[in-house]
Amino acid sequence: MLTGLKRLLNPRYNWLPPAARASIHTVLDIGGTGIDSHLAARYLPRCRFTALNIIEPDSMAPGAEFLRTDLDREGLSTVQGRRFDYVICSHTIEHLVKGTDLLTEMAALVADGGYLYLEWPSERSQRFPLRGRGLNFHDDPTHVTLISLEKAVASLEMAGLFILSAGPRRNRWRQVLAPLLLPRSWVKHGRFVLYDFWDWTGYADHICARRPHT
Repeated sequence: MLTGLKRLLNPRYNWLPPAARASIHTVLDIGGTGIDSHLAARYLPRCRFTALNIIEPDSMAPGAEFLRTDLDREGLSTVQGRRFDYVICSHTIEHLVKGTDLLTEMAALVADGGYLYLEWPSERSQRFPLRGRGLNFHDDPTHVTLISLEKAVASLEMAGLFILSAGPRRNRWRQVLAPLLLPRSWVKHGRFVLYDFWDWTGYADHICARRPHT
């Protein structure tokens, strides 16, 4: 029951219907970490997880694969030719100078009938008046790239994906529990931040997409 509740709070996994979760056996997380490998093992226990990141993880879930990759220099060449049932890219492209160039590449890695989840700070986030609390794009000095939702949708559609949903991330469970999650964020980050209110403010845009069976 607790695992089910945690999944509902996880935007990467809560949108997947049961039939989709049952069909996912390979997962690619672009910018994934060791923690992400353990989350995948929890929510998709039959999957083989692959993470691409320039930073070595402290630990990976049993059977998970880590490929050290400089995404700005190498793109997704380290997995070129492979296909995955589920491709995740959550809050990665904004940290890359060539982040928008990855959209077509990541779409090509989605297997027939497979799924894609993409999430990044919205263009709206650069205009949020509250600064220094995690609600403005410029609060993070490593953010270098902004992309419009329309451009991202167009790029993925041109690459052959069918858009299932697109727009501001609005996880209703996180909206309800945001005030209760605030102390947890304070302890985790050591300062007063409002990451748990992203779903209220529309800080992040998301796209859920699927490649039709050929």
